[in-house]
Amino acid sequence: MKTKQEAQASEHIPSSDAFRETFVFLFDREEAQVVRSFGDLLEDRVLERVVYEERNPGFSYTLEEMFAVATDLWFLKDFLLRISSERRFSDLKPTEKSLSELAERFAPEVADVAERLEQEIQRLISDEQDERPPGNEATAIDG
Repeated sequence: MKTKQEAQASEHIPSSDAFRETFVFLFDREEAQVVRSFGDLLEDRVLERVVYEERNPGFSYTLEEMFAVATDLWFLKDFLLRISSERRFSDLKPTEKSLSELAERFAPEVADVAERLEQEIQRLISDEQDERPPGNEATAIDG
C-alpha cells in the first residue's frame, strides 16, 4: 500500500499513451518507465496519425479515437468491478476495503459515461450521414 507521499508523488509520473496505467502499475518503477518509453516509441513510429491518413484517406482518426475512449471506459468499469470484488475474496485493511467500496460506487458512473459517449458518437455519425448529398453512399468512417 502506498503512503500518502508516494500517492502524491505518483501523480507526477508521466503516463503512457500506448499502455494503460492499469497495466503499467504491475511493474516496479524502473521497469514501468521502460514500458512507458517503449510506448512512446510505438506512438512516435507506428501510431502517427499521418501514416493512417496517407494509407487510407477516408479513415477518420478522430472517430476511431473516440471509439477507443469508449472502449477504454468500458475496460475501466470492469477494472473497477474487479477492484470492488477484492474485498469479498481477501482480507483487506480498512483503507483498502474503503477503496474497494469506492471502486464499486464509481463503476456504474464510468459505465454511464461510456454509454453516453457511445450514444453521442452514434448521434453525430447519423447527423453527418443525414447531411451528405444524395447519391453519396460513403459511410461516416470514410470521412
